[in-house]
Amino acid sequence: MARVIALCISVFFLLLTFSARTGVADDSLFRGQSLSGGQTMVSGGGKFELGFFAPGNASKYYIGIWYKVSKKTVVWVANREKPVASASSSELRLAEDGNLVLRLKDSKNQIWSSNSSSSLASNSTVAVLLDDGNLVLKDNISSDTLWQSFDHPTNTWLPGAKLGYNKSTGRDRFLTSWRNPEDPSPGMFTLEIDPNGVDQFYLLRDRRHRYWTTGVWTGEIFTAIPEMRSNYFFNFSHVSNMIVNEFSFYVRDSAAIHNFMLDFTGEMKRQKWDAEAKVMLQFCSLPRDPCDVEGRCGPFGSCNNFSSDPCHCLQGFNPRSSNEWTLGDHTGGCVRRTPLRCGERDGFLVLSSTQPPANPVRMSTIGGREECRTACLRNCSCTAYAYHSECSIWQGDLVNLKYLGSSNGAKSGAIYLRVDASELAENDHKKRENKAMIVVGAVSGVAAIAVVVLLLALRYRKGATKKGDKWVRVNGRFKLQLSLREKERIE
Repeated sequence: MARVIALCISVFFLLLTFSARTGVADDSLFRGQSLSGGQTMVSGGGKFELGFFAPGNASKYYIGIWYKVSKKTVVWVANREKPVASASSSELRLAEDGNLVLRLKDSKNQIWSSNSSSSLASNSTVAVLLDDGNLVLKDNISSDTLWQSFDHPTNTWLPGAKLGYNKSTGRDRFLTSWRNPEDPSPGMFTLEIDPNGVDQFYLLRDRRHRYWTTGVWTGEIFTAIPEMRSNYFFNFSHVSNMIVNEFSFYVRDSAAIHNFMLDFTGEMKRQKWDAEAKVMLQFCSLPRDPCDVEGRCGPFGSCNNFSSDPCHCLQGFNPRSSNEWTLGDHTGGCVRRTPLRCGERDGFLVLSSTQPPANPVRMSTIGGREECRTACLRNCSCTAYAYHSECSIWQGDLVNLKYLGSSNGAKSGAIYLRVDASELAENDHKKRENKAMIVVGAVSGVAAIAVVVLLLALRYRKGATKKGDKWVRVNGRFKLQLSLREKERIE
């Protein structure tokens, strides 16, 4: 009997070891179990999946949660600032202290940890991926939640998750954008609740510059989003008192896949999964004008909402990072092709129909635009000037330039951008090339029309000749002499 019991115990521990080694866990990880390589956890209802992923063409790996139907739609990232080079040589383990830890195999150095002090008090901690996309550490006996990913959101707001602050716990939940599509590290943009207790959200750049607000919550809608009146997809829940100011939302159709995602471009987007097309559709984007995003195109970049690609570098400038620019991350802006020399060799390019940056230095001038120009040239830190009733100059980087369209911005209200003389020469050369192309195009058009007219005339003459008509010369000009048959037909 004792031998049978010993054998059963051996088999039990063998199975436990095998389970810990292979990481077979379905929606749960127990102490000693791990995930590695292509192994994943899937939520009980099959809606979400957790595992290693490499975004885009990147060769770095992260632990993330994504929709089971769309691995590209990642909704949470654990180690967003500390990627690993290989998924097969790394593991996500539920450690003996009850915390989730990411580390290299055969190494005790932690790359990421849930850092839950509460889990230390329980010897029966289990990690579970829920069907709302929340990864929780809980006591498997009392079912108390010890840690959850919903308390540490990244760039996506899921149904049921809370955004806002709780003074009693000291927890402030807000969204932070990715850096770019291949880099989930914290970007420049955040969505945060008003810290002053007002029931509204702000979009911020660098957590300082506010460039958009939802407007105040009325109990039914946010005032800056009036289309919410006809929105039948969500129910918003709001708790506000001296301690807590939190929002959450719920989807009325529990089977539908909806979320709000703060894009790396600084826009807040509402997304919904289209099951037939098998794609994540974007329903709306806020702010509505992408050029209203603070610093969207970076220093010396101009934003144009009339273009499919809103950002472009000013003339004489190139992207600071061509790789980031290609990925759609324009926040790094542009740099000069030719450095300024601070002297008479500097000149100015005209930026017509352009909304100027904020906070210019105002100057009183008597000599009008020319004196304003001279004042800028004499100041080596001056990068642009404008004259419209008064002189305005800008120093340092130009940010938040916006193209207003060809029908706006007369030349008298234009901005004059300081550049090296070589850029002016290139600009003149381009203008001459453009004029030459216009002339060539016009001449080519006239020639083409002339050829078409001549061909039609020859064709008509050929047809007339076949009928017995003929061309005769009268007073130095050719005239078509109709045949007798044609005359009779006409008469």
